[in-house]
Amino acid sequence: MVLLYFIKILCSVFPEIQPILEDKGYKGKSEYVAVIDAGSTGTRLNIYEFLEPGYFLNSYFVAKSEPGLSTLRDRDKIKKTLKTILDEGSEFLDSKNISIKDIPISFQATAGLRMLSEDLTADILENIKLFFHAKQLNVKDYEIAVIDGMREGIYALESLIYLRTFEKNVIYNLFCKNLERDNKLRHPDIEKCSEIILNKNEKDTRKTTYGIIDMGGGSVQVALQLKNKDDNLPERDIIPTHSFFMYVHSFLGYGMKEVMEKIYNHSDFSYCLQKDTKSLETCQDIFKEIFIDSNNTESLKKIKKPDINSVDELYLVSYFYDILSQLNIDKRTTLSQIKRNFLAKCSFLDTEFCRQGFYLINFLDEYKLEDDKEIIVTNQIDGFYLNWSIGKALSLAE
Repeated sequence: MVLLYFIKILCSVFPEIQPILEDKGYKGKSEYVAVIDAGSTGTRLNIYEFLEPGYFLNSYFVAKSEPGLSTLRDRDKIKKTLKTILDEGSEFLDSKNISIKDIPISFQATAGLRMLSEDLTADILENIKLFFHAKQLNVKDYEIAVIDGMREGIYALESLIYLRTFEKNVIYNLFCKNLERDNKLRHPDIEKCSEIILNKNEKDTRKTTYGIIDMGGGSVQVALQLKNKDDNLPERDIIPTHSFFMYVHSFLGYGMKEVMEKIYNHSDFSYCLQKDTKSLETCQDIFKEIFIDSNNTESLKKIKKPDINSVDELYLVSYFYDILSQLNIDKRTTLSQIKRNFLAKCSFLDTEFCRQGFYLINFLDEYKLEDDKEIIVTNQIDGFYLNWSIGKALSLAE
């Protein structure tokens, strides 16, 4: 059975920017783009409205269906899922006097399809391509693809940086750049410009670094800005940028859905359902087996990892938010606080929630996250849903 539900959200530009834009007579032209995120647990249509010039994210719309296409596999069910979310998106765009046929669309499948056989994946993508062609939608063939974990991680970090630096960059680029060049700070927002210019002049020592750990259903993406290159890390995981080194690694098969399935299929899983100390230890040992996984050179235990504690702002999203937010923790918290609240709620691992929470905590421990390091557990920034599709949407809008 296909379950469909929709999240219809409209967000305006950040409130601190809007008065400044209006005061300066800025009237950006709306440009809409759509990214279909086909994940292992569901398919999400994201429609973003950017204002040009400036790539200002002005509003967005989301429609989501469950389960994921990799679970459905059946051609007719996949087409029905896509048709339903696209119909919802079309209705939203019609209200803006925009046809869904006129906006660029990208279909990107993630870990769910990455774990299928090549033949099955190719068959699913070919049928999706035929579906889009029949609908006469503006989708290039190369935009119908399975996104690799590395690119997904890069987009996730780009999305985070965009949302975190959006306000300052808008003000700086529109109103402060010329003032800085001419050394004439006579702008009504002089304090804002002064603060931004000072921070930019001290960017070598003051610039914030960002990191994100995105726990999906089929895989986990870890993407961080590093101030210095770590020669102990695999070269394939390091991407040089203008100001930083970017570390990105994707753990296929370590998403929440996949790990829980491995737990359920383990021969000793019955111990996890019992409430005694010996059973608890046995259940914990099952998780350790999954981390070590002697047959997998890409196992969580074997991969060389960076110091995530060096990142100024570390965001934990997706399943991290879905599960850990139920522990009554603050948005800005620490691993120590998470552990305390978890132990207060879960003395054993006899419930799915407790097993999921235990996995998340152990994942962070494997990355050597310090107990007192501040982390941010959330699913949005300033009202905008935080996920990798914003990074992809920006590439469509350019």
